[in-house]
Amino acid sequence: MSRRKRIITTIILTSVLSGFASCLFAASVELWPAERRQNQTQYCYGGDWNTLNIILFSDQGGGAMKNGKYKFDPPKSFTEETVLEITLLESVEFLGAYRMGDKKAGKEYETVVVTKDGRKYTKYRVPLDNSLLNQRIQNEYYEMFFWYKPPVELDDTLRWTLTYGQEVLVDSTLRLRTAGVVEPGRAMPNRFGFYPYGPGGLGSIPEDNYDKLADLFKRLGVTGFETHWGSGLPREDGHPHPMVRANRRHGIKNIANMAYFCRDFGKGYSMASKGKDSKTIGLVEMMDIACEGLESEEAKRAWAKAAPNFDIALYDWEPQGPREWPGYDEPASIAAFAKARGIKEPLTPELVKSKYRKDYVRFRMEQTARPVYSLQKTINAVKPIPLQVEQGDGLSVQIDYDVYGNDFPALRPMTYKSTPLAYARDILEMKRTTKVPMIKFMPDITLGWPAVGPFRESPEELLLDVIVSAAGGCGNIAFWPGPHRCDAIWYGIHEGLTRVAMVEDFYFDGKPVDTISMKGIPYRVEKIDIGNKVIELHGPDFRPVLITFAHQWKEEYLLTLINYHTGQDAFVEIQSHDLRNCFLADPVHKLYTVCDDGGKAVVRVKKETPDLWIATKDKNRIMGYTKIDARTVESQRKAAREKYLKTNKAGNVKLGKVGGIEVAYDEVPFGGGPQITLRVSTPEQTLFFGDSGGRIYDWTVKGMSPFVGKKTYSTDGFGMDLLWLPENSRWKGDETRAMRLVTCDNDGKSARVVYEGEFKNSLPGVTLRKEYMIPAQYAWVVVKLTFWNERSGPVTLSYWQHNVVTPTSMHFISDSEKPVYEKGGTSVFPKEGLSKVFQKDVVSPEEIRGTLRGEYAEYFPETKSGLVFHLPEEFMNVYRWVSPNHGCSGSEWMTIPLTLAAGESKMLHYSIMAVPNTTPDALRKQME
Repeated sequence: MSRRKRIITTIILTSVLSGFASCLFAASVELWPAERRQNQTQYCYGGDWNTLNIILFSDQGGGAMKNGKYKFDPPKSFTEETVLEITLLESVEFLGAYRMGDKKAGKEYETVVVTKDGRKYTKYRVPLDNSLLNQRIQNEYYEMFFWYKPPVELDDTLRWTLTYGQEVLVDSTLRLRTAGVVEPGRAMPNRFGFYPYGPGGLGSIPEDNYDKLADLFKRLGVTGFETHWGSGLPREDGHPHPMVRANRRHGIKNIANMAYFCRDFGKGYSMASKGKDSKTIGLVEMMDIACEGLESEEAKRAWAKAAPNFDIALYDWEPQGPREWPGYDEPASIAAFAKARGIKEPLTPELVKSKYRKDYVRFRMEQTARPVYSLQKTINAVKPIPLQVEQGDGLSVQIDYDVYGNDFPALRPMTYKSTPLAYARDILEMKRTTKVPMIKFMPDITLGWPAVGPFRESPEELLLDVIVSAAGGCGNIAFWPGPHRCDAIWYGIHEGLTRVAMVEDFYFDGKPVDTISMKGIPYRVEKIDIGNKVIELHGPDFRPVLITFAHQWKEEYLLTLINYHTGQDAFVEIQSHDLRNCFLADPVHKLYTVCDDGGKAVVRVKKETPDLWIATKDKNRIMGYTKIDARTVESQRKAAREKYLKTNKAGNVKLGKVGGIEVAYDEVPFGGGPQITLRVSTPEQTLFFGDSGGRIYDWTVKGMSPFVGKKTYSTDGFGMDLLWLPENSRWKGDETRAMRLVTCDNDGKSARVVYEGEFKNSLPGVTLRKEYMIPAQYAWVVVKLTFWNERSGPVTLSYWQHNVVTPTSMHFISDSEKPVYEKGGTSVFPKEGLSKVFQKDVVSPEEIRGTLRGEYAEYFPETKSGLVFHLPEEFMNVYRWVSPNHGCSGSEWMTIPLTLAAGESKMLHYSIMAVPNTTPDALRKQME
């Protein structure tokens, strides 16, 4: 399945296995997803069916099925015994193991009882099929599912090993913990649905008891399951897949994924030109071919065989987009555009690209959407059922939603964001910008997938996703991948659904109101006059991380308070005349408090937690609830404030002008809204620093057009700090975590801005100190990075700096003897002479274009300006990408793996120079 741009992760071998014959490919293995999580935890449903998913990958495998945690060199042929051993607490019931290729999930495996720390464990010994391993592992993947039923409460370990002959490939111990019990009878929403991708990859399940599995999914809150349309076709027994039948019996709707159907009958868009020259066939003709196939009698007959078993259809659409289709200036498409728009003047490709560019892009979107309408016609001709349309990833859609969205009941944007806060920001931005009613949206949220690692560490993070989706106005939620690629992290969705059920009428029938103030109370406030207004510096600053909604339904109000702060509980002041003397009732925890005569109350929202409060004058709402005394909350707030101020000292910031350098606070637009920044201005340049990751939010240079990407809060700016290694540390939210501004001083010759913060999510115990030096002369910035390892043992990391620029035409200039003017696409340039030990760590080795010595430049031909990067000695490679559809480009670099002993620090230096009014040759001379 094609998904958002995949990050190719190639990690150094964890061990070199002796005795293995040499081979031309590598392999890896893991217990997904626990092996990739920072918390090393596998979640399970207490007292219910669960699976462990162990996958062996080939590095030749495609997309979402590659790159496990444990790397090894496989033999040319598996000939010796390959055995998987899983050790679990004796109270955990073994239900069966399904190995790829098996007809049944079997239970007859060798077991050994072992004792550890006075507790009994059972070791299950499962041999793997060498013949199938040899067939699958060279270019695909091999997996098995271990089915088990834990006790209602469990917090223990599981150990698993994989051996080949006498060689131990993996020996891993993980935490195994129940996320909760999926009790029967818990109220689920009536209108807010949960539509995940299905369990189609599970293979055989224990005793073929699909009803048992469907019962679990129904209790979890699944409204409908996706499955490929072929699963609805009769099998040898004259019936569709048993999971499809079980879903129906348990009230779960069957959703036909029509992607393969459209590929076969619509020729897939890219296949519509088969047998024709791709340079001459145009978009209109391609769509004509696709629509004709989808509306054909053959397509209707094929669908008629499966349709009786489905209640909903889904088109996993993922169009390439109007700027990527062949035929942009193809004569037939231009002529069709002119006819459709009533344009009389002769159209040339130049006019299409200039005067009519926006209108022609819209026309191409309309053409691209035509097959979606054709599919609906064929579906309705057989059996009218709703069609859900899936495309894009929320904001970065290829086809504007309003081109087709008002004609279909549900839109499923693939909003695959690496943190709950990034997801929430996308929901808010979509709510602000879309022309289609939000009720039509059912975002696809995700755990993540093996190619990039998990995006969610715990069920509690998915709970945040569910609540912000419902409160933000979405009509439903979807999920990818299916349960066979997840563990009991879905319990967070279950919890979210039960909470939505309590307040569903407010979200669906109520109206949003803006008369209620809900603000997190900071512990330190500094007011700064920036000339045209006074801004406030908050510590901690809850404004970016506290997301609130207010809905009125009848005479009551629902307040949804979601605290995304990863380190601080929020004490939220609620204020409105409409709430005078109201009760605030928490239906989840059965608590209540009272607003005062002025309509004010303070409630505590724990970190990374959503809270629901119903403001009411109805005493029946609080029957059986426990009162929270306002004095208790105030006492808790004061204690939290004292603790914060002791451990978070105010930074030493020297404001004002000295010589030619001025330091002041300011606001700049970034990530969809105004952001408070520290501004450093010289005669040549102005830099705006934000505490979110200590990033450069904007950088203006005399005589140079704007170049810093500022659209997306979670990814843009300059100097974003990420970790390339460890592998499971990527995109964990630390890159946007508020760093502490330690120092800002200015002696007139240079200004120094210092930020400091810990990688709490991705590598706890490792602190980064980032020091910017801004000289009074020239447009450049020098950066010193210092990493401290405060853990009890050594740690290995690879630093990754992420820079986003707005010019979409970006030429790469190397410092080598032969300049490399790499214009676009994706390209990688490793360090010249990079050790073979580290070459396997380079990102996207298939995109390597050349090497460099430590300096490079990016030239922007449209503005005749550029940037010169002087990298640290420890850099490993430069990674570049250009995205014309998204209007941005990336120029990034990673370091070699750096090992720090306990208590040790490591320092890196680099610099970036901005050069206006320049040429590629002049930039190259700047590097000498």
